[in-house]
Amino acid sequence: MLQLMHSFRGAEAPAEVLDAVTRGVIGSFCLFSRLNVESPAQVRRLNESLLKAAADGGHLPPMLGIDQEGGQLIAIRGGTTELPGNMALGATRDESLAEQAGRVLARELRAMGFNMIFAPSVDVNINPRNPVIGTRSFGEDPVWVARLGTAMIRGLQGEGMIATAKHFPGHGDTAVDSHHEVPIVPHDMERMNAVELYPFKAAIKAGVGAVMTAHVLFSVLDSTTPATVSPAILTGLLRNELGFGGLIVTDAMDMQAVARLGTERSIRLAIEAGADLILLAHVADQLEIARRVSDADDRYHFLHGVSPDGLTLAFVDIPRDAVTAAGRLALMPAAGGPIRHLDAGTGHLDGPEFSPDGSWIYLNTEHFGSAPGHAQIARLPADGGPLERLVASETVDWFPHVAPDGAHAAYLSFPAGTLGHPPDLDVVLHVVSTSDWATDLHTIPLFGGQGTINVSSWSPDGRRFAYVAYPVAAAGE
Repeated sequence: MLQLMHSFRGAEAPAEVLDAVTRGVIGSFCLFSRLNVESPAQVRRLNESLLKAAADGGHLPPMLGIDQEGGQLIAIRGGTTELPGNMALGATRDESLAEQAGRVLARELRAMGFNMIFAPSVDVNINPRNPVIGTRSFGEDPVWVARLGTAMIRGLQGEGMIATAKHFPGHGDTAVDSHHEVPIVPHDMERMNAVELYPFKAAIKAGVGAVMTAHVLFSVLDSTTPATVSPAILTGLLRNELGFGGLIVTDAMDMQAVARLGTERSIRLAIEAGADLILLAHVADQLEIARRVSDADDRYHFLHGVSPDGLTLAFVDIPRDAVTAAGRLALMPAAGGPIRHLDAGTGHLDGPEFSPDGSWIYLNTEHFGSAPGHAQIARLPADGGPLERLVASETVDWFPHVAPDGAHAAYLSFPAGTLGHPPDLDVVLHVVSTSDWATDLHTIPLFGGQGTINVSSWSPDGRRFAYVAYPVAAAGE
């Protein structure tokens, strides 16, 4: 799975790692001082072996990243320039020095074969009890953190290195180390915009190539989920609101703030939240985990709805080896991008379709404790929210469609227990008001005992309703 950023132990890459690169299974690595580093020359040979393995397989060069911030966090020391840390640069308030530091870091890392650096930290360090950021920050003034951070980004990326602004949305005002616990930031959005988010907005405006997530819970944005695994934060805030179009990379997934969720589960949650690269770091058995996660993602995606503006697709994704199993309601950008799952329950789902104004998604579901083969009409907000039951009848209610005027809707029904297309299927078309789905305005028997229905839709003017019917003998063909 190419979204996993691997690590391994050894000054040389193990044969199975090189083989996985050649086969296109691994596309990125993070090297660590204690695991991989003896000298700059040795690191260059190591990176060259990874680059060669990719070329031998006809693949693009892998992403090769490392923590080389300067100051207290330098992964490669002997033979490299030991630059002052961010807080020392912050004390100078000299943007040219920050840019020069970025250029030096980039030139030396590029000479060793790297193309990505996990720097700079643009956390605003305003909590004196912060156990993990400290001197890694440019200081306590968000304006100067932004100015010096963007200067370093200019230096790094001006020399061809992908810079990474971290730790989004901000790890500066925490008193707990996310390596061990889940820090909580309780501030409101006014404060977040003025302090924590201010340097990230500047970095995004400056064109930073990557943003690293924080394993921190920001209660005003998501009261239950750390940022790394939060769709509201990674997709809703970072992608959609702030308009970041670069790589989203997680902090190390072996840190307890997310590792407590379980390795494979936390990886899937981070991908679903919108992360592009999952930094495995010191997680054990990485090749096996990659295989299992990749197998779990081998799913059918049944497209059904497109948002009125054409920018979002709604579909149900279902395990490929169990097409009749319960699926999950999912959204993704029509142009490609991270998949976001909405909570539509755990039952069988089908027929998701947007309302004409794009604010709702209508679908049929067995979530409400109904017997097998007893589907019901429901809806939920397109931006996420609780599922709302609209029709609760004794029949199978199927394929809800809202008319173009938004005031009327239609759905199909047939007897409960007949989802398997039996030979005596009586199908009825119901036309209702969207303000009262329980009361029929019209009911139209379509046919009885002759076949089944699969696809239906309103005409663009809302005056006609079309459907596809086929004989029972052809069902499944």
